[in-house]
Amino acid sequence: MKKYIGMIGLIIVIICSIPLVIPLFHEGYFPMHDDTQIARVEEMAEALSYGQFPVRWVGDLGYGYGYPIFNFYSPLPYYVGGLCVMLGFSGLWATKIMFGLGVFLSGITMFFLGKKVWGIEGGVLAAILYQYAPYHAVNIYIRGAVGEYWAIGWLPLVFLGIVGLLGNVGKERKILYVLVGAIGYAGVILSHNIIAMLLSGFLVPFLVYEGYVFRKQMKSGYIVLLGLGLSAFFWLPAIVEMKYTQVDKIIGGAADVRNHFVFIDQLWNSPWGFAGSAAGRVDGMSFKIGKIHVLLGMLGIWLMIGRQNWSRKKWLNGWSVEWLVVFMLISSVYMTTEYSEWVWDMIPALAFVQFPWRFLVFIIFALSLLAGGAMGIVHDWSRWVVLGGICSGILWFNMTYFQPQEYYMIDEEIYQSDTYVKWRTSKISDEYLPKEFPVPDTELSVPASPFTSIYADSIVVQTNSPSQKKATVISSYPTDVFVNIAYFPGWYVLLDGIKVHHVVENGIMMVAIPAGRHVVEAVFGNTPVRLIGNIISVLSIALVFGTIIHTKNRYGKKNIS
Repeated sequence: MKKYIGMIGLIIVIICSIPLVIPLFHEGYFPMHDDTQIARVEEMAEALSYGQFPVRWVGDLGYGYGYPIFNFYSPLPYYVGGLCVMLGFSGLWATKIMFGLGVFLSGITMFFLGKKVWGIEGGVLAAILYQYAPYHAVNIYIRGAVGEYWAIGWLPLVFLGIVGLLGNVGKERKILYVLVGAIGYAGVILSHNIIAMLLSGFLVPFLVYEGYVFRKQMKSGYIVLLGLGLSAFFWLPAIVEMKYTQVDKIIGGAADVRNHFVFIDQLWNSPWGFAGSAAGRVDGMSFKIGKIHVLLGMLGIWLMIGRQNWSRKKWLNGWSVEWLVVFMLISSVYMTTEYSEWVWDMIPALAFVQFPWRFLVFIIFALSLLAGGAMGIVHDWSRWVVLGGICSGILWFNMTYFQPQEYYMIDEEIYQSDTYVKWRTSKISDEYLPKEFPVPDTELSVPASPFTSIYADSIVVQTNSPSQKKATVISSYPTDVFVNIAYFPGWYVLLDGIKVHHVVENGIMMVAIPAGRHVVEAVFGNTPVRLIGNIISVLSIALVFGTIIHTKNRYGKKNIS
């Protein structure tokens, strides 16, 4: 019976998610801060269609010279969007589907976490609060921060794995919880590396604490290690090869963290807007947590403290994860304010966070989960009545945030045109261009062909995929051929099928060819660090499937769900 009630709870969460995504599928499109989504989805689809996997390099962004955006930036949502394009959806509809699935993900994962911690009713309440948090609406309909709110969707699985692993369950379930937590952690890393960095900052001290409590047994470390292994193909090259990009341009200046601290009262209430963040109080967007979230979250903490067994042993062993979440809440609120400036100064890597209010991700996560405990104040059948009333209030007050500022009709041919993708979209986000590449000043700098030469008689392009360029060059005299690709480690040149030396001039490759008819080919391959990352991820995936098969064979007659 409890199983069926749990299914009903999940169905309620899914139904309550629908109003959040309906505006996505309104005719037309809507403005957002990061208005690059359709182009990125199309570029991912093109790279996948040519067999590039994992996708690192796209061919049209970077002002038509290409650049390694998915070597560094949240590839997971775009894999989903790209696959939708390959299944026949337009770039616009694939983008909308990508957005919508991220919304459902957050509700479903939080339901299972809340259900594990507080029971079915607490899981429903936590999930709906999580989805209907105002900052969630900011990410979807104002910022267009698809990677960030996909990370929000994976975050509960990390803690579900930890809660289950530290619970009093059999070995087979502990294995299952390690896999769940690791998949969640890998999902966060592959969706948004900044949120993953901040999450790791919370997990490290917890692992130390866990080692102390459980006598040097850091069980949650299995989740972290396996999650890192699954996502190594992404984060390992991203860290090592970041030095070859212009990513430093995203820190400092207008993106200096000192310009984006939040005042405490703005977390309680701040005007809704569709503009951006600015220094001081003159902000064009809201940082409100949500009054219902705050009140129910505080009630959940108060009830948790009241139920706490304050004997040292039981306190340490029985409530470790819940107190980690409380610590996450308090420290995240602190990190959004100017009082934490000394912390930002002390840890240089935090400059890449850019906006202290990104800690709202962890604030809404912590408050939503803790608020699920508020259902403990109600007993028997009346719990569902009270839950229905609370959820109705949440939907009534917060649904208005989940609307775009306006809609406009979109001509997809314009969005997919060379001019739009190679120039306008590229200007919005070009920080992952190679460090030595000169950023074009005008639209005229966009290359018309992947190969150019001053003295060649003719150049006939045979292949022009994102990771491979091939042409037949005919020249009466020895000449230099320029490969119009923003050079990045991994690119090499073949002349008549033989790898040859090339030089990099003004950020692009140049190869000297003798007179006659020759085939020039540029190929994007793996560097050693990419190869190592790929191998680690393949071995980790094999470990996951091997563990599932072994567990099923050994404990097949037991309930491991």
